[in-house]
Amino acid sequence: MVILPDTNILIAYFLRKEPAASLVKEAIIRRKILFSVITVAEFLIKASLRETSTLNKILNEFGAVDINREIMNQAVAYRKQTERKTKKVYLLDCFLAATAKIHKAGIITEDTKDYPFNDIIIKTPEEITIDKS
Repeated sequence: MVILPDTNILIAYFLRKEPAASLVKEAIIRRKILFSVITVAEFLIKASLRETSTLNKILNEFGAVDINREIMNQAVAYRKQTERKTKKVYLLDCFLAATAKIHKAGIITEDTKDYPFNDIIIKTPEEITIDKS
């Protein structure tokens, strides 16, 4: 499975916090990772110069998934789906969920409760391993 890291996973990767750090590293090596422009932008707001440089090198190789009309429409559908719930889901999280759905990736996050959608895969770093193939 291709993973789509949430912002908290990128932070954990750069802080070398396990198991997120090893998971992201393995996903990069195995080319089983996608980056969303949303996650990248959120991370870069507080990133150091070294972290920014390192992430930019990774992005030069992998790129970041832009928000297109299909992702926008799915994000809107997710947001509407949660409008009447007790805990609304932030639009930025809806964009990440939509990106995962459209690109058939699994979201890796420490905050699984932020993604109450049953049509995408949402896991913590402890719950997943990267395919060796």
